[in-house]
Amino acid sequence: EVLLGAPHEEILKFAEREQADVIVMGTHGRSGVPRFFVGSVAEAVLRQSHCPVIVAKDTRRTHVASA
Repeated sequence: EVLLGAPHEEILKFAEREQADVIVMGTHGRSGVPRFFVGSVAEAVLRQSHCPVIVAKDTRRTHVASA
């Protein structure tokens, strides 16, 4: 299902509509802030959700080689 709108709002509406017991989401952590902060969408979901939220970050390092 593809939803249009503000990502955190659509995630929260979807979770409520589906009567979710928990929300699990990933974060890319692209910003330069320390690791313990999550992205703005994940933070908004964490703050506004009426059910538990699990946020997972991919800790694998990726390297793109230049030619």
